[in-house]
Amino acid sequence: MRVREVVAVVLLLLTGAVSVCRAGDPRADQDDADLHAIARVGQRVAWAVGDRGVAWTTRDGGRTWSAVPLPGQLACRSVCFLSNRVGWIGGNDERPGHSRGVLLSTRDGGATWQSIETPLGRLSHVRFFDLQRGVLVGGGSEQHPTGVVETSDGGRTWQAVKGAESDDWRTAAFSSDQGGVVAGGGLRFGTLANGAVLESNSQSRGRRAWWGAAVSEGGPGWLVGDGASVLLRPPRQAIWQTPSTPLPAGLADAMTFRCVAAVGNQAWIAGSPGSAIWYTSDGGDSWQRQSTGQSLPLYGISMGRDGAGVAVGGLGVIIRTSDGGRHWQVARGRGRRLAMLVIHV
Repeated sequence: MRVREVVAVVLLLLTGAVSVCRAGDPRADQDDADLHAIARVGQRVAWAVGDRGVAWTTRDGGRTWSAVPLPGQLACRSVCFLSNRVGWIGGNDERPGHSRGVLLSTRDGGATWQSIETPLGRLSHVRFFDLQRGVLVGGGSEQHPTGVVETSDGGRTWQAVKGAESDDWRTAAFSSDQGGVVAGGGLRFGTLANGAVLESNSQSRGRRAWWGAAVSEGGPGWLVGDGASVLLRPPRQAIWQTPSTPLPAGLADAMTFRCVAAVGNQAWIAGSPGSAIWYTSDGGDSWQRQSTGQSLPLYGISMGRDGAGVAVGGLGVIIRTSDGGRHWQVARGRGRRLAMLVIHV
């Protein structure tokens, strides 16, 4: 091979390597990484995050998505944006031998990220109410036994929230006044009010867990989890209860709920398999099955008052709707399937 041909081949290889790493393109191991959380900002902008440090963003209401590079090795579990430019991503350090919650912050729409120290060994939820006031939820420790910490200075310092102890909060939801609910393993859950975690159910119920929570302005609060478990808290009440109309019989053996979105009295519940989303327009008095057109599990969902919504899940699938879920379209991951290997011994 002549020298010119060798140089041309080398330049071609280098060009290919650079194109893989440019902004907008995911790493090879990120394209089908599971997505665990979704946050919408207005009608056009949204962020989806998940395993292997993957983050996707859209600027056209979910029709197209671009990868956003994140620093470090992070298993992303939660995302919160106050505007198109200001947001946070929370998760856990994926590096071997490292066990700590990680919080990333951006002020320029994801062009750059700052790492913020957190006192939690595991982080499952982040919520900021403004630039200064925020709360983190995850696994408790000796110094922070409730697994809930809050900041009033943008994350420079964190204070432990007093109350019920837990090392296994897996989901949380908050209203604009910083009140909310935390929930996790053993189907335990508690209410966050007046700066304290007040446990509503302290008795563990085996291996089942709550995986999704939602609090809507003027509507019920929701908890969903294993065995198609559902609880709601009516507006201006403190007692959690099952919906007045139960979901179809047999669903507990066929489906695990992993996420819920709520707008007023409306709620959308999704999970595994992700072929159906269960919708109520009247606070659980009636239920409708919405078909998604795909079967991958759904781990996060966000809906707006305008009927637009996005759900994300296994193998990086992203689906979207513009009519309250009557019709869902696959925006990313169309045709992907989970594989199962069975070995007989």
